Amino acid sequence: MLDVDKIRKINKNIIHEDGTIDSFDKQLIQLTGGTFDTRYPMLINTSAMSLAYIDELNTSLPLVINTSTVIKLKDKHNLGYAFVAEIDYMLKESVMAFDSIVHSSSIIVVLDKVNELEGDPIIAICRTDKKVAVTSVNEITSIYDKQNLQNLMIKSYEKGAKFYKTSKTKAYCTSIGFYFPQDMQYALSDNYNKTSFNKNQVELDLLDSFVIKS
Repeated sequence: MLDVDKIRKINKNIIHEDGTIDSFDKQLIQLTGGTFDTRYPMLINTSAMSLAYIDELNTSLPLVINTSTVIKLKDKHNLGYAFVAEIDYMLKESVMAFDSIVHSSSIIVVLDKVNELEGDPIIAICRTDKKVAVTSVNEITSIYDKQNLQNLMIKSYEKGAKFYKTSKTKAYCTSIGFYFPQDMQYALSDNYNKTSFNKNQVELDLLDSFVIKS
């Protein structure tokens, strides 16, 4: 059930007297027109169900983005408001995700998008422990094209980060030409039946499989 009071604590300006909430599209239009109160975050969705495949994420929490982030995406990363408006859909259609090894509260989401000029993968960063007033939220803190994503994934895997697969993971890694160490490549394939894993889990499963076959 939608908790209107929780949304009101995040941004009271987007809730009307009848309890209806301005859509993310409408908020972006208001931001473009200079009528959005930039002291408050923008509500992408009342939940983060678009990232339901990430089993450690509390999807019941609202999904937000700061106006400063939206403006940065446009000015620094050349991602216009039309692109930003599709955030929730792009998260739902993302190909995989993995925990950040730099910020323990952040998850790196690999979108099914690439930079049109360079062909580099585009990633989104979701912070999972953000507090707005007294309300917990999931916050998109950035979206940008990532050079050497393969290297980041390998480094994260070797350092024990948890990975989260979707039905698109194997095909994506193949189409973009990623090459991983054998155990990691196996874990990201359809042959490995776990949808989330870390290096230690994969090694144990491979060992168990070897023992059983022996």
